[in-house]
Amino acid sequence: MLEQDLSALVAFRNATDASNLLGWSTQRDPCSWQGITCINATIGSSNGSVSEIRERVFKINLPGVGISGAVPAGVLGSLDELTVLSLRSNLLSGPLPGDLIKCRKLRSLVLQRNRFTGPITWDFQSWPRLVRVDLSYNTLNGSLPQSLEGLPRIKIFLVQNNSFTGKIPAIQRGSSIVDFSVANNSLSGQIPQTLAQLPPQDFSGNLDLCGRPLGFVCSAPVSPEPTPSRPAAPTQTKPGRRLSLGAILALVIGDVAFLAVLTTLFMLCYWHKQHKREISAASARSPKPKAEVSSSDDFTREFSSSDKSAEAQAGQLVFLKTSKNNFSLEDLLRASAEMMGQGSLGTSYRAVLEDGQMVAVKRIKGVELGSKEFEKRMAVFGEIEHQNLHVPRAYYFSKTEKLVVTEFIPMGSLAAQLHGGETQQSISLDWSMRLRIALGAARGIACLHESLGGQVVHGDIKSSNILLSRSMEARVADYGIAQMLGPGSESALGPVGYRAPELSATRKLTQQSDVYAFGVVLLEILTGKAPWRSNHSGEMLDLPRWVQSVVREEWTEEVFDQGILRFSEEEMVEMLQIALVCVATLPGDRPKMRNVVKMIEDVRNWGTGGEELSSEELKSMDRP
Repeated sequence: MLEQDLSALVAFRNATDASNLLGWSTQRDPCSWQGITCINATIGSSNGSVSEIRERVFKINLPGVGISGAVPAGVLGSLDELTVLSLRSNLLSGPLPGDLIKCRKLRSLVLQRNRFTGPITWDFQSWPRLVRVDLSYNTLNGSLPQSLEGLPRIKIFLVQNNSFTGKIPAIQRGSSIVDFSVANNSLSGQIPQTLAQLPPQDFSGNLDLCGRPLGFVCSAPVSPEPTPSRPAAPTQTKPGRRLSLGAILALVIGDVAFLAVLTTLFMLCYWHKQHKREISAASARSPKPKAEVSSSDDFTREFSSSDKSAEAQAGQLVFLKTSKNNFSLEDLLRASAEMMGQGSLGTSYRAVLEDGQMVAVKRIKGVELGSKEFEKRMAVFGEIEHQNLHVPRAYYFSKTEKLVVTEFIPMGSLAAQLHGGETQQSISLDWSMRLRIALGAARGIACLHESLGGQVVHGDIKSSNILLSRSMEARVADYGIAQMLGPGSESALGPVGYRAPELSATRKLTQQSDVYAFGVVLLEILTGKAPWRSNHSGEMLDLPRWVQSVVREEWTEEVFDQGILRFSEEEMVEMLQIALVCVATLPGDRPKMRNVVKMIEDVRNWGTGGEELSSEELKSMDRP
């Protein structure tokens, strides 16, 4: 290794206790030290001729290793072959190393979640290859440098949760930008036009910012010498500028009209509020209907109808083989219910029966099957039993209503736990929980694919259809419903963000398209991000494309959810590789679900019997 690189690493080690924490010993080759990557580079002599090839430091990648202290000045700048500096999630303090501007080949600068203080002194134009900057979650202050304007290759710029002040530079947005945030600082002034198309949350927490996309109109600058709207007294008004009688009358009439408009608006608001009170009082005095599903979406209308046609009379609640017939249609009608959510296949409700039993009811829309075919398919799904499947208990079919009744799961879905949602309970999912959920969901889907001679397709795999028991056991729900819809329905192709690329041409759900959708779910588990989002240039970007773009830039470790970074990164990388195989563009390149199960089991050497829960506390969560 070149002497200047070795000296820089030793000085950094001595200042940050890397020797004790990382085992950086000069008795070993520094290129083998944890977090250090080297390349062979040619070293020129003083007369310009090539003298030799030496190892140079290419990357420093030390996320979350516990190093502390201040980065010494005048040290890292000597690493002029450095392209990646990642020191995120440590305890580093003091000012940012100003001599980094000498590392002109730097492409990725990741220093978030440390204790750095002071202003940014760098001239960003010194880094023409820079594509990623993340200084978020420090205590930096001062203004954002104007040299940020015009960076040609920047894709990620994150400085949220600091104490920056002043205006935002007009950073060139570009079509390739992936992530941007200046939230939770003390920035002020108008948001530059180049950034006006970004989401509002990227600027939130800056009380003095205005303009698009926040919706706060920037106030016009005040004139240094304001002209009074009217003269203070007739004696102070020059004869040539006295208001005419017509102008005075116009002002008086305008003021009267303005007061009349205000009075009218006040009376309208008062009447509207009084009218709402009267309606509420009348509603409170009136008897409640027997089934309270939703004021806007009452699925009992079909049942309570006086229609005596043969189709209406034929409708009945049919219990499947796997369920005990312990309530009737009338019990369901008398239940109080509330809407839990709406999806592409219908609306879901939580119904509480009079005996306190809770069930989930899904009202399916767009079904084009006849009653016999519907009953046949429901009977088939009722035959499939697996601990990771959310098996239907009963169904109802009539001309205008198709309902599926299942067990109610109070913990809600994986989507609600990852992205937020209305669940009765919320748990911060650590890595072991996520891995267990992924394995359980994979086993449930594999069971479906292997059932009935391998002919079953789920068709609607998404994180909101992976329900979670109190012990965080995955239960795959809503399987087979998508295939009941008409062939021309967009909903029959699965949810946006989870659709395999070939579906736009074939318009036919397959087990391979199920594997693709499950791969997207794995990426959600790993990244914590939603499957379908607008990037900062207004383009809709699906999660697989975003992850693949980050991996291509050799930032594999940067894709993971911040909440799980302290856990086994090796296991996460293995899971990421499994997910990327599942979302392969060509269906033939995707593995079968039984092989996906085996790959996930191998991540932690789990047997086919599954992993035992890690504590009695988790086991007890399933008890009433």
